[in-house]
Amino acid sequence: MHMDMKAHFWEHLALIMVLFIVLVSVLIYTQETVVGGVAKGSWCQDSDSGLTYKEKGIVQDSLGGSFIDSCKSAKMLSEGFCSRNKLTIKEYPCACLDGTCLLENSGRKRLFG
Repeated sequence: MHMDMKAHFWEHLALIMVLFIVLVSVLIYTQETVVGGVAKGSWCQDSDSGLTYKEKGIVQDSLGGSFIDSCKSAKMLSEGFCSRNKLTIKEYPCACLDGTCLLENSGRKRLFG
């Protein structure tokens, strides 16, 4: 029976070592593929080059995200842009038509009645 306990001990120790190696490998892989919170190899493209409210654009990213600037309402633009290589959407108050602002907001929030 003494030998069975030794065998169990070594089996458990081997299992713990394998789990430890897997955990360390995952941590190393994660650190190598993410730099500054941005995944290596990730990309994002914006046809109107960012927060350009007077131009309709299309944004696509490596995560499969795709967005065309659009009017949420006649008074609110949904503008797509890239942030940290990822599609991001910002709502911007303005007179909106076909995914563009007709008159750019002066920077202060306007309430349309």
